[in-house]
Amino acid sequence: MKIVGQLADLTDDWKLTRQVGNHVDEKIVPRYAKLSSHLGRHTFTSRASSLGAPSETIRSITGHTTDKMMGNYVHLSMKDKQGLMDKLDGSTPDDANTNVEPASVYDFAKTKNDEQALQRMLSIPAKKEYFAAVEKDPVSAVLHIAVYLWNIEGAAAAAKYIDRLPKTRLSEFYQLLAATQAWKR
Repeated sequence: MKIVGQLADLTDDWKLTRQVGNHVDEKIVPRYAKLSSHLGRHTFTSRASSLGAPSETIRSITGHTTDKMMGNYVHLSMKDKQGLMDKLDGSTPDDANTNVEPASVYDFAKTKNDEQALQRMLSIPAKKEYFAAVEKDPVSAVLHIAVYLWNIEGAAAAAKYIDRLPKTRLSEFYQLLAATQAWKR
């Protein structure tokens, strides 16, 4: 990690302060000297949390067994804290509350070409047949949305849909995700 940081030119000064009793020890080191897998673990946990990933999903990735244990790794920024306070105060912009959740993966398609790309990526039928199938198996709509979002926006965007899947359907999710990863290559 330190070598990668050096190659990325993370050489600006970083002030380390350590206090033991009344003694304060300060040391200046290049930023790359602080990089470690442990710092990466803190960063991942904090970023995933600030993006709204459910704690159960984060814990399943990081291996933390309890929210309390994971909480030691979450460090929210002032922007995240202010965003929460704004929501609690009701002072978020009006358009922030107009996000409507998609009912199916077809809600992401803006053109006929988009629909065809979805069909190829997810191996799903055309709209009419898809909606007939989803009517019989509504969980498949959630499954398709999760896989689509994972591929387009990343794991954090897909997390809330993954969490809605019954445990019995998770293997299907991973199989479809693997198939779409191969499709993207």
